[in-house]
Amino acid sequence: MAARIGLGGGIGSGKSSVAARFAALGVPVFSADRVARDLTRPGTDAWRRIKRRFGPGILDVEHELRRAKLREHAFADPNIKHWLEDLLHPPIRARLNAEADTCPAPYCLLEVPLLVENLRHWPVERVLMVFCPLTTRLRRLQARGLSRRMARAIMQTQAPDSQRRFVADDMLFNHGGPEALKAQVEALGRKYQRLFNA
Repeated sequence: MAARIGLGGGIGSGKSSVAARFAALGVPVFSADRVARDLTRPGTDAWRRIKRRFGPGILDVEHELRRAKLREHAFADPNIKHWLEDLLHPPIRARLNAEADTCPAPYCLLEVPLLVENLRHWPVERVLMVFCPLTTRLRRLQARGLSRRMARAIMQTQAPDSQRRFVADDMLFNHGGPEALKAQVEALGRKYQRLFNA
């Protein structure tokens, strides 16, 4: 069974960029966001329950969830946020852990946005955290279409960087451009090879 490295970081820090760099090195990456999208595709149980709770207006013309609208609901009302987490987090964990169980590589990455907040639920050998300045994160999120208000609202519900540093076994700093990030990932990749090929 592959050793598991939990990959986390605040929204906009660049977890997906780090995951893509590791994938380019041939490291299996299992993404919680990918599983969440799969679990909420049209016709699934979660999709039906979300539609029932919020009405047909939560769907677009293709019957896909309007994720931006759902995000607004979640961060406007903590009860809705908790309801969605209770609905989605257990099956996401079950699917990701099952996928990792069958991974034949020496190690794999579990890309989990709320890793620190839910660390007790994730059996990982190491925790890798991605850090990035707040101003850069806000700029990236606004470029994705999030308002500054919504970006800050999401950040306020997430763990602070001090907590991420406390639990991190390894850290990457994603503020120096693609080549700097690539060099850090390659160095960590060599470290993980030594640790988990032994």
